Amino acid sequence: MVKIAIITRLYNSLHCDNMGFVVCEVVECDAISGKDKLKNCVVRIGDEKTLRVVTNCSNVRLGTRTVVAEIGTELEINGESIVIKKQTVGGVLSEGMLVDSSMLGWSGGAVGICVQIPPSFALGSAPPKSKPRLDGVEESPVVELSQKEIKLIEKEKRKKELAEKKAKRKAEKGGKVETDADETGEVAEAVESIQINEDV
Repeated sequence: MVKIAIITRLYNSLHCDNMGFVVCEVVECDAISGKDKLKNCVVRIGDEKTLRVVTNCSNVRLGTRTVVAEIGTELEINGESIVIKKQTVGGVLSEGMLVDSSMLGWSGGAVGICVQIPPSFALGSAPPKSKPRLDGVEESPVVELSQKEIKLIEKEKRKKELAEKKAKRKAEKGGKVETDADETGEVAEAVESIQINEDV
């Protein structure tokens, strides 16, 4: 799997002209004749602005709302820095690149499959910082714990379980003592009754 990382400083400049990632909608999508898997797409990133993008993302279709990396966006792929440029792909001039989850630093999502953005995100706006559900709510990023943190959590869990067991034993012991006390009282009453009968 290709490991893709984004340079943070460019992610923070999403609204700069011709630089960064922006939400877009596919308004044209046609297969390129003789070019296996390549699609010639036109994406709208605002009321008036469109870009032509050639992509091999298999899930792209008319009406797809996704994210495009505009010309000037810098990516780091396998340790090599590349800048998105206007270039001819499959005989068509491409003005950007549709991106997958890994390019945006999201957890989840397959490499080579363009991200899906719900309609609640405006065209031309910055993409969310984590993978959104299609109802428009961002998913919480997955937090990976260190071995030390995992051991600490397990220790606290065991400590809690022992405390609960101890409290349970104490409660059971207290009930047993109370039962013994009741039995002692009954025996004392029986002895007293016997003594009274003997006196009579």
